[in-house]
Amino acid sequence: MSFYDIEDKSHIHIPSHFCKEGFRFIKLLPYDKRPIEKWKDPNNQYSWNDDALIHYMHAGGNYAIVFGEDICVLDVDNENTFKSCNILEYFEGCTFTVKTGRGKHFYFKNNAIEKKFVFGGGQNHIGEIIPLSGRYYIVGPGSYHPNGRRYEIISDDSFKYFTLDELNEIFYSLFKKLNHVNFSGVGYDSYYR
Repeated sequence: MSFYDIEDKSHIHIPSHFCKEGFRFIKLLPYDKRPIEKWKDPNNQYSWNDDALIHYMHAGGNYAIVFGEDICVLDVDNENTFKSCNILEYFEGCTFTVKTGRGKHFYFKNNAIEKKFVFGGGQNHIGEIIPLSGRYYIVGPGSYHPNGRRYEIISDDSFKYFTLDELNEIFYSLFKKLNHVNFSGVGYDSYYR
């Protein structure tokens, strides 16, 4: 029996969606979002089946995803704003989704977004889109939020693909509400206030 066959859900493990070549992971402090190692160092990025990562998670350590085959994450911290703009209807129930300590992570595919796109700033921050391209990391499903809540998978669907044009159309009402134009600036870090 391998570690991945264990049915005990109290141990942190990497979901099968991410158990593929091309995905890389880092170790985070238990019940925390901070890395335990210099995470940008390739020697501190692990494959899904690396014994050092498996044993660390089995002992209660959190993990994060760094690289992932054109995967992006819509990190929703203020669901009411996204719902009022009818954005979540394009993501809920049709792509891999995780309930976080205070919102949701919607995982999707797009090969054009290279850098983080932040919606709102400071106290007006409502969420962001994070590409898993090596520049950023996202706390992995099954890990524990600092508030004690688990990052829980609520939709086990495959990763839905959205073109940049589709994303612009989906987020149009939010852009209008926040006085943004579109995703045309995705080639650089886009912080909008």
